[in-house]
Amino acid sequence: MNDKEFEALINDLLSKREGVRVDRYKPGKDKGIDGRFFTTSSGDVIIQSKHWASSSFADLTRILRKSEAKKVIALNPTRYIFATSQPLSKANKKEIRDIFAPYISSDEDIIGKENVNDLLDEFSEVERRHYKLWLASSNVLHRMLNSALTGRSEAKRDAIIEAAKRYVITEAHGAALKKLNEVHSVVITGEAGVGKTTLADQLAHHYVGLEYELCVIEDDLSEVEAVYESGKKQLLYYDDFLGRNYLLAIEGRKDSRVLDLIDRVERDKNKRFILTSRSTVLNQGKVWSDLFENRKIDRKEFEVKISSLSLLDKANILYNHIWFGGIGEEFVDEIYRNKHYQDIAGHKNFNPRLISFITDSDRLSEVAPDAYWEYISLKLENPQDVWSDVYSRQIDDFTRVVINLVVLNGGSISEIDLADAFRDSALRDGTANPSNVADHFARTLRGAVGSTLSRNLNPRSGTVTVGLFNPSILDFVLPRLADDRHALSTFLQALKTTRSIDNFSSLLADKRVSKDAYLAVVRELCYKCLNFKIGSQKPSYFWRLAHLAFADAMCRVLLPTEKFAPELRHMLVSDLCSGSGLEMACEVLTSLLKMKVEIIPSCSLNFLTWAIDKADGVAEFEKLGVLIQELEHVSLEGLPEVNLRYRKATLEHWEENVEHYIIEDNVLISFFSDEQYGDAVNWAREYIDLHSGNLSFTDEEVDKILDGIDFTQIQYSNQEASYEGHENFERPMQHLKVEALLSPQDRIDDLFDRS
Repeated sequence: MNDKEFEALINDLLSKREGVRVDRYKPGKDKGIDGRFFTTSSGDVIIQSKHWASSSFADLTRILRKSEAKKVIALNPTRYIFATSQPLSKANKKEIRDIFAPYISSDEDIIGKENVNDLLDEFSEVERRHYKLWLASSNVLHRMLNSALTGRSEAKRDAIIEAAKRYVITEAHGAALKKLNEVHSVVITGEAGVGKTTLADQLAHHYVGLEYELCVIEDDLSEVEAVYESGKKQLLYYDDFLGRNYLLAIEGRKDSRVLDLIDRVERDKNKRFILTSRSTVLNQGKVWSDLFENRKIDRKEFEVKISSLSLLDKANILYNHIWFGGIGEEFVDEIYRNKHYQDIAGHKNFNPRLISFITDSDRLSEVAPDAYWEYISLKLENPQDVWSDVYSRQIDDFTRVVINLVVLNGGSISEIDLADAFRDSALRDGTANPSNVADHFARTLRGAVGSTLSRNLNPRSGTVTVGLFNPSILDFVLPRLADDRHALSTFLQALKTTRSIDNFSSLLADKRVSKDAYLAVVRELCYKCLNFKIGSQKPSYFWRLAHLAFADAMCRVLLPTEKFAPELRHMLVSDLCSGSGLEMACEVLTSLLKMKVEIIPSCSLNFLTWAIDKADGVAEFEKLGVLIQELEHVSLEGLPEVNLRYRKATLEHWEENVEHYIIEDNVLISFFSDEQYGDAVNWAREYIDLHSGNLSFTDEEVDKILDGIDFTQIQYSNQEASYEGHENFERPMQHLKVEALLSPQDRIDDLFDRS
């Protein structure tokens, strides 16, 4: 906590200990008073608090003798209470008593760190009122540090603990916490830099303090199944769940699967789910899909807006960043000069991310203290350029290459893929040779981590992911790359990842890159993939490119099919079509069949002979069915037998998995009573019919599929969930007490008061 929070804490603790109300006063009056109360027995009592945990006792006593003792003599109280965050020995207390004699008459009126902890133990309700203190308490910290976490969850936990000290409790925190408690999920939205992730982090911190296990979701929702435990208190966390463009989230049904998980969490009293998304991306979803409307996503949404921050909220954010940021005193003086802190808090471009940037001591090495206010003013007036000087002048060409690669990969990439891409780029440009390129990469990464890049190790798998140190780096770099077709082509050719292709597609959807530039780059990527036989090394990448080149109607003219077909035939084997490759292969083959490419019918038939046995999931069976339907326009020997195998495999898949699909898609969520049994069966029938694609099951086959559903168990689970009321709001959150009659400007002056 900062010094003002420490003062408020001491006042609350002494209010409890003394059984009185402790008052504060306006800034500029009664200097040397952090709290005051009056009793008939003790008369006028003054409280002074000094949060100097990092200073020495000698520094403390020097200030007390030089200035504080004179203030006490001038005030002439009946009794004086002094509190500090420093640990104090008996000898230390005697020295302080001597400084303030005769106003301190007892060691009980000298409160050191140990005494503060004792008072917190005695008056535990005070700790709960001071929210950040509760978050930082030993019990909560113990739960955070001893959670069974792996990978990104561990990295996120460490980031949350570090960020908590700068966090400012605003009305948004209490409102989002209330929504999360009531409906079990909250989708935090807002534009870049407003504090979405910061709010989400501290909501997660709150629930870990309530003994919830933190589970961070990365890109694949299937990982939830590996950690989701019925009856266990778990907090699921999914940052930027729709990515940068909603249209990309539609591929693979991420939107519907997330909504299914939200519904599942709402029925589970032991689960909470926190998601974040940029407002523009979520709004895309509302325009392009009925899912968000039908599933009432608005009920879970909580938008963070800069306009909802009060002037005092903004000042508190600035104050905490100064207090904990580690910038030199000479820089702090410039913020205090002419009350510039008022100018910053009231600026039209105020943004928490921007405040973090201008108070980052690592970025001030080339800024003189007397030029600091000019530096701040320029950043406030041109917030989009906060990274301009760093990117243009403070880093070398190799670091720029690495940043560009990470940005075009969507903001994160495995270290192995990044090293490969760096090698490809550096060798192509001639800036390195095979003997030294690895050393260049290692040195570049070592120098960039902590300033422009981050590096996270998954201790279970041993894999390392490289990301951007601050999300605003992507916002700065991406528009510059999007305007440079040569740079886009060069870096994307070096990357060779499916994520980079998806991210590039989002540039077209967001109209950041022209259609002509987009088509030219995709064409160049496809030719490189074919010429260098990249498909065998990176099959997922090959199928993503093939899907762009032939399944996307806009791109079908990019490549001559006779050049592509031989490589396609080579790639149509089981080992090179795993995962999403199978679905994409189906769509590519279906598209090429419509284009009447000569060798495709036989390739498709050979593909189907093994793909039917590999298919796993309704979506894959649907794509296979569409391919078979298109093949029926061609006279092809062996197709009837393949069609029979497909029907048999699809029926077996439905028989084995129907209950899972029914539960996940909430088909029977309204099934509670025995009288609804007939309706429940019909709902299940309609669902099977809707999702069986072009394959129409007979009534007998549907009955056989329905045998795989335990309707009684589902009915019982729904009844049990309906009886589980929502818990009461779990922990109070209160603002620090500030004199109600002060104007906003006076409150800010009070906050920044140095007396």
